[in-house]
Amino acid sequence: HRYMKSVKECFKDQGKEVIMFDRHVPNTRGSSHAHIQVLPVSKEAAEKAATLFMDEGDKVGLNFIKVPEDV
Repeated sequence: HRYMKSVKECFKDQGKEVIMFDRHVPNTRGSSHAHIQVLPVSKEAAEKAATLFMDEGDKVGLNFIKVPEDV
């Protein structure tokens, strides 16, 4: 949480909003691979992002879960 807050503050100084998403891929050996993607975008793009991610994900069978800001 502290890391994500710091990244948001960094881009806020540049007038950008931040979209973050992660990818978790379990493997056959019982471990997993995960990474976080950070996309700095304009405020206008950020306002449309959640709906766009959900709609496009539905088209290809991906489920996105929006995490509340306070988590």
